[in-house]
This record gives sequence, C-alpha cells and structure tokens, in this order.
Amino acid sequence: TTGPVVIVSDTDNALRMLDPTTQALGPFLPLGAGPHAVSLDISRDRKVEHVLVANAGDGTISIIAPDDQSVASTVQVGGRPIGVAASRRMISTEHGPSRSPSRTTA
Repeated sequence: TTGPVVIVSDTDNALRMLDPTTQALGPFLPLGAGPHAVSLDISRDRKVEHVLVANAGDGTISIIAPDDQSVASTVQVGGRPIGVAASRRMISTEHGPSRSPSRTTA
C-alpha cells in the first residue's frame, strides 16, 4: 500500500494530500500559522493513521485524519515547533531556537 504525498504550503497555511496511484488531489485543509514539518503516524500494517504537522507560527500541531482528509484536532504546544515525530505512544515536538523538547500524549 502506498501512502499519500503530503503537500504543505506556508503561503496559505494549508495542506493537501495527493494519491500517487490515482493522482487525485484531496481537499484544501487549513492548518495553523507557518506549517513547518510533517510526520506520518504509520501503523504496523503500514497504514497511515495520522498526518502530523508542526505549525511554527502559532505553536500548534495539526493532527490530520487521512481517511476522511480532515483536521482531527489541533494541539497547542507553545513555542515555535519546527519538527514533529510520530510514535505509537506520544507525539514529540522540538521548538526552535531554544531546542527544548515538548511532549503531548496522543
């Protein structure tokens, strides 16, 4: 199974997903300000469970549900998150320039 190609734009603070098989472009999804990094939460059976986006401009993480291509939730983490990594237990972010880690239970 091939997952989506995730396209993030900081010009309009939005995300769209592209299905590489059908080349269908998904809906415009508004994110927080300054989307900076993307991570895929992938299950053991190689299914994309969530798409995580670090929004450096407003200190949030957008959690996207890929099946219905919607913003499932937005988590306020503070600072300027410039990275995000998915795990089965938590979402970990790293803030710029201080590089102090922050963890949010998913």
